[in-house]
Amino acid sequence: AARMQWRDELSKVEVLDAGPSTMATMRRLEIFYTCLYRALLFPRRLDENTPDGLRHWSPYDGKVHDGPGVTDNGFWDTFRTVYPLLSLAYPKQLGEILAGWLNAYQAGGWLPKWASPGYRDSMVGTFADVVLSDAIIKNISGFDYMLAWEALEKDAYKSSSDPKDTSRGKFGLSHYIEKGYIPIDVKINEACSRTLDFAFADAATAAAARRLGRIEQAEELMKRSERGLKSMYDRKTGLMGHRKASGAFQEEPPERWGDCFTEGSAWHHSFPPFNLPALIDLHDGEESLRGKLKELFSTP
Repeated sequence: AARMQWRDELSKVEVLDAGPSTMATMRRLEIFYTCLYRALLFPRRLDENTPDGLRHWSPYDGKVHDGPGVTDNGFWDTFRTVYPLLSLAYPKQLGEILAGWLNAYQAGGWLPKWASPGYRDSMVGTFADVVLSDAIIKNISGFDYMLAWEALEKDAYKSSSDPKDTSRGKFGLSHYIEKGYIPIDVKINEACSRTLDFAFADAATAAAARRLGRIEQAEELMKRSERGLKSMYDRKTGLMGHRKASGAFQEEPPERWGDCFTEGSAWHHSFPPFNLPALIDLHDGEESLRGKLKELFSTP
């Protein structure tokens, strides 16, 4: 039964013109569908069908609730990989998963950032915001849009009541709102990535707000997002930089891994895709931006 169910799910994605009927072609198809299978393993479902309907145990409050429950997901990775795939090929399942994340929000008070199985202090940013916003824009069904907006709005404007808690909301939000960026000298790690990730979430939430008719908030969040992006750009290097509270940039080798950036260097984090017109403007035109991208690809 499980084998047939997986066959049904995997067959929803069909490879056209895979190539000649050779062993090499079969091997490529085997690799493709194995990767698709693995992509569909997470997030895990915590729910089960009962005589009283679909129910789940929530790791966010230790209670049993109606509806779907999900866990084991790091949005920092999956918002740009798994969720776009689900929105295209598995929209029904995506709606159920998003309903599960909103159940987590209702039980715990915040959207999780790295559910394992409950809140976990890992990675930066609030990329569940991007996942929900993308689904709203794409008209994915199966979850409560107004509840989703409530969760998005909380991530955008509020911080955890515990000043040391980095597992909920945007840690460093007050600096981001005040200055437009999180300085590297205010004892908040991975400050450069946090700023850019907050700006990404703001841009996505702004798009969702516009889709839901909340024009004033859409404009406010879009301005905040653009300010964050521009605040991090160091014209001296043409990359996102290490900016201090004074406004000055601290010189660092652009290939330096980690520290201010999460699992990468300035090269990896300097071309965020959420506002291409602003990025082009920062580089004084498309040709200059293309040149910088070529430099990225050719730098050891």
